[in-house]
Amino acid sequence: GVVKTARMLGLEVIAEGVETVGHLQLLEALDCPALQGYLFAKPMPAEAVPAWVKAFNILNYVGNSAAPRNHLMGITDTGLLGAHQIRVQESIQYLQGKGCLPERILGLDDAEHCHLALWLNQLPDRAALPVEVDQLHHRLHQLLRDHVDPPGSPQAQQLAQALLETNAQLMDVLHRFLGHPHVR
Repeated sequence: GVVKTARMLGLEVIAEGVETVGHLQLLEALDCPALQGYLFAKPMPAEAVPAWVKAFNILNYVGNSAAPRNHLMGITDTGLLGAHQIRVQESIQYLQGKGCLPERILGLDDAEHCHLALWLNQLPDRAALPVEVDQLHHRLHQLLRDHVDPPGSPQAQQLAQALLETNAQLMDVLHRFLGHPHVR
């Protein structure tokens, strides 16, 4: 919302506190072009800045991403649906033992406040959405809430596959509703 409001006012937004590639991906999905934080550099003496600038390469950060980049971004300019895709990939990586579970996943009301819920709630024809959208969305959250096996276990791998399949079904329903071709 801050990025969109700033753009409407003709202002530039600089996201501070970018510490992980996940932060970078989310802000990129939300179309925030200016970032700063410890991911890129910690405070340094002024004389060290020219050498840092010369050595800096954004591809050192974005090239390490396992999440899909700009996936489904043609559906909306808000980026919230793209942020949902990143969160699904982060959840799968967590189940594979490669990272942390994103916030706003396990709480009882998190399905009402996550990125996908925010995106769905801003749709002008929200009431016309197929009932499967809410069912599949809530199933994504429920799968993770019910998960008790340690990350990396065979059961966690099965759950990761169930998340992928459920999310693919959700995206198919959304694409049909919106009349967009689905690119996997």
